[in-house]
Amino acid sequence: MTGEIELLLGRLRRYNDWRRGADIEQPNPTELGRDIDRTVELMASMEEAIRLTVSENKHLADGADCTLHRLVEVIGGGRWLLRS
Repeated sequence: MTGEIELLLGRLRRYNDWRRGADIEQPNPTELGRDIDRTVELMASMEEAIRLTVSENKHLADGADCTLHRLVEVIGGGRWLLRS
C-alpha cells in the first residue's frame, strides 16, 4: 500500500502544480477523480485504524510526549478533514 500512496500523492501533487499554473500537460480528469476517491477511502481507513488503536490503548496515552497522545489530539482536531 505504501507504493500506492506514493503514486497517489505524486499524481495529486502534479495536478495541484498544473492547477497553479505549472507548464505541464493537464492531468487526465477521470484518473484524477479515481485518485481523489481512493485518497478519501485511504484517509477514512486510516482514521478508523487510529481510532481503534487509541481506544484500545488509551491507558498508554497519559504522557504529554506520547505519540499515541499526539494521535488523539490530531484525530480529535482534524475530524473536519474526513467528513463527507
